[in-house]
Amino acid sequence: NPTSAQTQIPTEAPTLTSSPTDTFAPSASPTEAAVSFLANFLATVSPDVNVTGTPQRIAASWMVTSDPLDWTALESRQLLERYIMILLYFASEGDLWFVNVGWLSELSVCDWFGVSCSLEGYVSDIVLNNNGLFGSIPTEIFQLTDLVILSLNTNSLEGTLPTEIGLLTILL
Repeated sequence: NPTSAQTQIPTEAPTLTSSPTDTFAPSASPTEAAVSFLANFLATVSPDVNVTGTPQRIAASWMVTSDPLDWTALESRQLLERYIMILLYFASEGDLWFVNVGWLSELSVCDWFGVSCSLEGYVSDIVLNNNGLFGSIPTEIFQLTDLVILSLNTNSLEGTLPTEIGLLTILL
């Protein structure tokens, strides 16, 4: 009958095909895929992110497995700054700090203890004096392009300041 509607029954669920630009491997778990995405995103500014056991890899893996914030909703600069601040936490033994309120929480990095941000919402000040930091300052910190104050006095940090710190032209 030409006036009756035909019922269509799909035989299979529709499938999505991967393009060569996808970062997700078909056999990877969502966690592995997210680590891969972060590793690819961060590879140019944090080369050690792909090296197992480094603070860089630990920070990226923590973001994937434990971060309570949905960082996939962040724009790229916010994502980079969150990673760098998490990296600072892991590179300097943040679990042992005297005060680490807000760190590794769902809050914006602007609301973490010792961190202030510009009006645009980017890290401008890190003041963690006498706070029990151990380890070293990661070179990635030079990517915090709005950083004006970096004050880490009276801690147990080792090594020298990364030469890349010179790229922060507004640092006091």
